[in-house]
Amino acid sequence: MITNGAKLTAMMYPLLISSMSIIVYLITTLFATDFFEIKAVKEIEPALKKQLIIATALTNVGITVVSWGALPASFTIFNFGVQKEVKNWELFFCVAIGLWAGLIN
Repeated sequence: MITNGAKLTAMMYPLLISSMSIIVYLITTLFATDFFEIKAVKEIEPALKKQLIIATALTNVGITVVSWGALPASFTIFNFGVQKEVKNWELFFCVAIGLWAGLIN
């Protein structure tokens, strides 16, 4: 049985993912401004690529924490009027695959 608190947290899952991502991206900005010193124009693109890889990896860790901490192990959703049982790891993979596809693209 899912409690009302778990229902609220599950409904806030997209907001939690977005909030966690904003925090990660603010932290990752330090890499571009403090750790990767850019002295020439040709150094900008490699620094941004490193920053994107770091942000993707840290966001993946955050998605893992949010998915297992905020969602119940399994819950029911309605998919075009049909009930479907979904597990928290399935939602994690949906978000993570989209995140890594954005990096590869």
